[in-house]
Amino acid sequence: MDSPQSISGASQARPANPPRRPKRSWWRRLAFWGISLLLLGSGGWLLLSWLGNLELRSLMAQMDQADPNWRLHDFLASRRKIPDEENSALVVTAVKKLMKGQSVSWPRGELFGRLFEGLPPQTQFNEQQVAHLADRFQPLEKAAFMARKLKDMPQGRYAIAYSPDWLGTLLPDIQNARQVAELLEWDAYRRVHALDADGGIESCQGLVNTARSVDDYGFRVWDVPFRRQPPRPPVPLDDLEEKN
Repeated sequence: MDSPQSISGASQARPANPPRRPKRSWWRRLAFWGISLLLLGSGGWLLLSWLGNLELRSLMAQMDQADPNWRLHDFLASRRKIPDEENSALVVTAVKKLMKGQSVSWPRGELFGRLFEGLPPQTQFNEQQVAHLADRFQPLEKAAFMARKLKDMPQGRYAIAYSPDWLGTLLPDIQNARQVAELLEWDAYRRVHALDADGGIESCQGLVNTARSVDDYGFRVWDVPFRRQPPRPPVPLDDLEEKN
């Protein structure tokens, strides 16, 4: 038997309450649920992507059967070739260069607004309006003369650099065509006022073909071809109407 002294020595060497190891079960649970959610989300995303691609391939197969030329490169290749001598877009571009940044109504100014905005269609131009148009057309005569050639050019096509994301596709020719159309619009007014009805009709035909020059883009871009500023109150007819 052990002596009392040996028992007391052993009890002193052995601590009464040994330190416990910290519990780490909550770390394991957190890691388990985190990994589970990550795997579940990744699996769901892969499943949805696979289903979406499957649906897209099915839809593209139906479109190939219904319209073989629906893809952009096939659509562009299937279009009729327009010779340069018949391409109104080239003439519109050349007219815009001859305009050198000028136009009939820009800068509009207070004078132009007072003279022409709100003018009834049946009212003839007075001397001040005729003189103002002549002054505005003086640097634009060459451009107007070339623009009249558009009356015999109903087809046009611009060169477009399509971007892969489509949103970056720039269409600067739209604004150029609008400015050339405005030039022909005022040219028609001026020629009709000079009792040149045939010339006015020619300018109107050129205006229509200017709008047609952007009709071959492959998507709608010409919703409002000749948008006007909000009309101002009409100028009194006594000031504008020509005295006959």
